[in-house]
Amino acid sequence: MDILLLGFGAVGRAFCELLEERSSSLRKVLPKGEEIRVVGIGTRTRGCLYKSNGLPLSAVLDWESKTGKLFGLDGVSCPNDSESLVEQGDYDLLVECTTSSLYSSAPIARAIKKALDRGKAVVTCNSTMVYRHYFELKELAECKGGALLFDSAVVAGTPIFSYVRHFLPAVKVSACYGVLNGTANYVLEMMEDGATLDEAVMEAVRKGFAEKDPLLDIEGTDSAIKASIIAQALMDAPFQALDDMIIEGIRNVTPDMLRKAKKEGGRVKLVANIRRGSSSVEISVKPEIIPSENPVSKLRGASKGVIITTDFAGEVYLASDGFGPRQMAYGLLRDSIEAGSQKMGPCN
Repeated sequence: MDILLLGFGAVGRAFCELLEERSSSLRKVLPKGEEIRVVGIGTRTRGCLYKSNGLPLSAVLDWESKTGKLFGLDGVSCPNDSESLVEQGDYDLLVECTTSSLYSSAPIARAIKKALDRGKAVVTCNSTMVYRHYFELKELAECKGGALLFDSAVVAGTPIFSYVRHFLPAVKVSACYGVLNGTANYVLEMMEDGATLDEAVMEAVRKGFAEKDPLLDIEGTDSAIKASIIAQALMDAPFQALDDMIIEGIRNVTPDMLRKAKKEGGRVKLVANIRRGSSSVEISVKPEIIPSENPVSKLRGASKGVIITTDFAGEVYLASDGFGPRQMAYGLLRDSIEAGSQKMGPCN
């Protein structure tokens, strides 16, 4: 299986490192011992690489670590831009791990459309892009016989969509409830221990739980985006603008609220609540006091997890304490293996 990788930041590097570390075991899980090869890497500002019989990943990683760029590596062609790679490169799977803001996801969506239009499979961890373009990408993938997989876009270490796809076929999801943002969860736990909001956020940034600008995490926007992806993909709900959701971050969580919850045996969590009503799917994100008997209350640190309510299987709890680039990269790798193992469309 030949992969074109878009993006070579922390997650892109971690993805290539995982391929190098697990190359022998990966052959055992793909049909007929097929090898996974990265034939191309595209970035916006640090160059592009392409080699039809597979890039030497160890050399690429070493070169990028020393120079901070991709172009200039001996024995490898350097295309002008990633767009030409997507449109003309010979690959089976596009793995996309670029960054995009809430209002700048259109360019990467166009690149993904070009890959899907060629019948390629696509794996992405770009939550804002999936949030804004899910249905048009899903329709194109189904029309062209490709695949669109995005477990890493919502809860990196927890395969929500593949779990429903493979272990809960034909169920109707009526609700999903849980913690979708590890940064907010970590910050609230530090505040329980006496830190101020600002102190906790700075520590989350220092430890790599949060982005340098964690505003979307703290204000609940990131959780709302991911909640909408769940609603669209698992409940067939239409796209909802952020203004149409109830979103309350953790800025107004007080020490008294935290102490009260702890005294009663519960915990304060920033909870995303997705619920199918009589005529629509409603989404809210806000801090709640979760009783101790609820497994969501036991999510520690940067952990994330959800309770999915179904008609046939009842409630299913999925959680993970994984965080960071390697966990995100593993989610991409897991989806890549699935895409390479069988032709299939997105979860719906």
